Amino acid sequence: MDKNNSADQIGSGRQQVRKTMKSKVVFLSMLIALLSPSIMWASEKIRITEHRDEKGKSTFYSTTSEVLTRSPSWDATGNPPLSLGDAITKAKDWMKTKYPSFKAQEVENISLGKIWDQEIKNRWYYTIALQARATIDGVDTDKYFSVILLLDGSIVEPSETE
Repeated sequence: MDKNNSADQIGSGRQQVRKTMKSKVVFLSMLIALLSPSIMWASEKIRITEHRDEKGKSTFYSTTSEVLTRSPSWDATGNPPLSLGDAITKAKDWMKTKYPSFKAQEVENISLGKIWDQEIKNRWYYTIALQARATIDGVDTDKYFSVILLLDGSIVEPSETE
């Protein structure tokens, strides 16, 4: 009788373990299903702007929803969270790091644009156009660069060209 009772307890224990495992698998599956949209949302690219050069080549500036959400909102009243002076300094510092051979950076144009997104509201960016000079193979060369900054001071790298 003890052997049968022990076998019943073992069988019952195994069934309980199976039920627990099934419950955990179902719970984890539901958790993954719930988190998947937010994971996809965080990695979704949002195009900030597009710039076209004199030859018609387009450069696109995009960032993720996650980065954009971290950028401060601004309703276009009062001063923007990133001052113009700080934006220029950050743009020039980025240029020095990204293109060290180009010197004598001069600001050519500055604009402030709104990012149009259905989910993330009141986000803006600066476009700072810089003219920089480099001497390449003994020849002085001028080149224009656009630097895109979110209002938290982060740089939006050029992401695609066509």
